[in-house]
Amino acid sequence: MSPTGQAGPGILSNELSTVRAQEWSDHEHEWHELLWGTRGTLTAETGDGFFAVAARQGLWIPARVVHRVTAASGTTFFCSYLRPDLGARLDRTTITDISPLLVELLTELHRAALDPAARDNAERLVPALLTPVLHPSLNIPLPQDDRARRVARALLVDPADARSLADWGRFAGASERNLSRIFLAETGRSFGDWRTDARMRTAVEMLVAGLPVGTVGRRIGYSTPSAFVHAFRLRFGRTPGAFCTSIGDEPGEPTS
Repeated sequence: MSPTGQAGPGILSNELSTVRAQEWSDHEHEWHELLWGTRGTLTAETGDGFFAVAARQGLWIPARVVHRVTAASGTTFFCSYLRPDLGARLDRTTITDISPLLVELLTELHRAALDPAARDNAERLVPALLTPVLHPSLNIPLPQDDRARRVARALLVDPADARSLADWGRFAGASERNLSRIFLAETGRSFGDWRTDARMRTAVEMLVAGLPVGTVGRRIGYSTPSAFVHAFRLRFGRTPGAFCTSIGDEPGEPTS
């Protein structure tokens, strides 16, 4: 559901559940969108980066921002659309806190037939309750060159693939030197840095889904848990365990 126009209710919500993994490819809305109430794994990408949405958090996507959303199988979540004139304070894609009060308010607006004046007052309270929270986000630009893009997409599918740049060059039909130059020129980062970000993208997604830190590290290509913890800390300024605590999960974090 994607509402249009200014008449009628200022907030409309849809509850969605996925039986199997589902992706909504690049699209935009005339209204602001808040994704919240997640059970399972929900991720989104916009020009502001890659975001994984935890159970007690929401994702604010401003109107007219192109975004792509992916939900793993068994994921349930709400899409709430807010009319732009409600006075939202957030002007970019932002992870927000979803307090119990906000849950009750959005649920009541979704399910109850309220007096128009009461509904208007309740709707205007919602943007004021959206509090940004610190959250790892990644902007992972894809190179435009077809050869480099093939490599990038392969690594996004399997970030644990440890082939060298020379091996990837043979895979894509480009020399090692040329592939290195393309990544730097078209993504703004070296091939090694780009691959690390691709790994961190998948790591955040898995951590939000509740996988243990050690399991996540192995699945994205780190030989030891400590190597993964170190790489995560360098990229985000905190450990995977601290990140999990911030979203309400506390898997055991290895120290070696």
